[in-house]
Amino acid sequence: MASQQGKWREEQILILCPGSQTTMAQLGCNELTPPAYRIPTRMFKDEDEEDQWRPYATVKRKKAHPPGEAPKSDDDEWEYVEDPDSVEGAVFPIQGASKQGISHPMMIS
Repeated sequence: MASQQGKWREEQILILCPGSQTTMAQLGCNELTPPAYRIPTRMFKDEDEEDQWRPYATVKRKKAHPPGEAPKSDDDEWEYVEDPDSVEGAVFPIQGASKQGISHPMMIS
């Protein structure tokens, strides 16, 4: 009969603790240690595609071109830049989308 001992090592376990503002994560189950990673629990509505969400706020801005060089097309003139620190327009799913005026089947309300 096979033994269950040694089947899983402590560092193979991922612990996630979702919160309303921050999700905490830790690899391994060390005793009485705070989580090693803190990730903001928020999503941003995609401006271009309906029913799509992004993990960071994105800002559309003009590309910086070297002096004397013109953009090749209109699409080449603009770029999207992610802002990982922004909370403007953020939706915090655990707080409930209905409290934030958003109706979406994947959001907890």
